[in-house]
Amino acid sequence: MAWAPNPPNFYRQFTSENLERLDQWKKEHCSELDKNGDASISLLNLPAELRYLVPPSTPPNGDYRLFGVTRTTRDYLRPLEEQGITQLYPPTTSIHTPDRGVHLRQLTRSILLSFLELIGILSQNPSEIERKQEEIKTMFLNALHLINEYRPHQARESLILRMEDEIERGRAEVDEIKRLKTKVEGLVKAADEDAVMADAGAPLNGLVNGEPNGIHRSGSEETGDLRVQRAIWDLLNTELSGS
Repeated sequence: MAWAPNPPNFYRQFTSENLERLDQWKKEHCSELDKNGDASISLLNLPAELRYLVPPSTPPNGDYRLFGVTRTTRDYLRPLEEQGITQLYPPTTSIHTPDRGVHLRQLTRSILLSFLELIGILSQNPSEIERKQEEIKTMFLNALHLINEYRPHQARESLILRMEDEIERGRAEVDEIKRLKTKVEGLVKAADEDAVMADAGAPLNGLVNGEPNGIHRSGSEETGDLRVQRAIWDLLNTELSGS
């Protein structure tokens, strides 16, 4: 006997050749598909070997059946009563409902006590073990349901923490950019001061060389500009490579 049942026979129809044939069929009926989508494909119009390749349409109301069990795509926590489970703590609408943590502690103590009782039953009357097992199972399901009621709060807090981390990371990047900007401005300011001092001692040679626009830049000034540019690039490379 095999350890698992054999897959359904139609899995053999999922071949590359059949997929190409299905794509070709869709192209031939593209006008109909553009209007109504894949859900408009009539399985009766397809060859038998291609019918299994068409995925089922989306459930219109969010409910579907899986292995004989009705499930839903809606994201909500079903009450215990809807699941056929006895609720051991007061309902949410009760005015006597305290904090969920109190119920969790009570259920935890009850589970421990029931487990000790289960050991005693095993030693004295094993025929009653099923009843005690069901009681413990119900307690566990109630405790898990209480924990799951905290899931929306957990998701909200996790999102808040992630957003705070993103904000802190953005602020750190802005501070780093401001720090680099201050260093670059210092280099540029120092270069401007050096250029002013060089201009103060340089002769006016614009007209001598036929330049009508005033002072001609000397080689020392151009060398100074290149030195400042290299210093800025070295600064950026050092800072960015270390970040």
